[in-house]
Amino acid sequence: MKKSVRIILMILLSIIFLYSAGKVAVTWYHYRRDARQYEEIRNEVMKTVPASVPETSLPSAPEEIPTSEASSASEGSVTETEPPAYAGIPRDLLSSIHEHEHSGVLRYFHTTFDYLLVRKYVFDFEYLVSLNDDIAGWIRIDGTNIDYPFVQGEDNAAYLRLGPDGRPANAGTVFMDYRIPKNFSGKNVILYAHNQQNLQMFHQLLSYKDPEFLEEHPMVDIYLPDGSLCHYLVFAAYETEEMFPYRYLFSDDEDFQEFIEDSVSSSYYDTGITPGKEDRILTLVTCTKNFDEKKRNIVQAVLLTKE
Repeated sequence: MKKSVRIILMILLSIIFLYSAGKVAVTWYHYRRDARQYEEIRNEVMKTVPASVPETSLPSAPEEIPTSEASSASEGSVTETEPPAYAGIPRDLLSSIHEHEHSGVLRYFHTTFDYLLVRKYVFDFEYLVSLNDDIAGWIRIDGTNIDYPFVQGEDNAAYLRLGPDGRPANAGTVFMDYRIPKNFSGKNVILYAHNQQNLQMFHQLLSYKDPEFLEEHPMVDIYLPDGSLCHYLVFAAYETEEMFPYRYLFSDDEDFQEFIEDSVSSSYYDTGITPGKEDRILTLVTCTKNFDEKKRNIVQAVLLTKE
């Protein structure tokens, strides 16, 4: 009798093991298939070109800067040709970006501006749109796996399990909130993607919990179909179950500034950057490490410059 029970238990355990192994194998198959699909798209549409930012495009410091002014957000109005560049960055720091002597919490800025001067990429959006006319742009964080086209569907569920070409894909597609203007003119542009355990999609957003990761990857680049390149600088990273990061409409400047302050105060650490009411924000959203259904991992960046 005991022998029979042991045999039955062994059979049940074997079935459970084989089922679990099968599930893992299927999951990793989907991971590899989806990663390969994106790599094929990158190879088809992406190429590196030399980039340079003329020194005249960088704001210079006035001869004398009061301490309070140097630590406050830079002033300026939003226009299509001249966005609120270098928001929240002290002007005396900007005037010495080529000296490589920055320290403290702001020490990663020299990496940021070196990056702006080194290279950029171009994308064949004509080909991308031929795959799917929902494609709205490309997001890239240099030195990470976050390097994807993004779409805008008719709602925020459309691309949870669809690839950028509209075919089924377990990893889904990075997608822009359907309520946001497609030309990125919104005050808070929101992009979502899955947290894939093979480090794909938005998984590496979780690494912004470490300030050293921010120092190495401070920039988020958004390429748009009209040829524009938007450089965003990360200013906050946090986990939350609050709804304020998903706001895209604001009643007035004070309402928007309150949104900014909520973001800054929620961050794991102080980046030294507090965007102003004239600025534009990019909010990146993914699941948390523990896949808590209520919480989301948030990384927010301020528009630094637009080419």
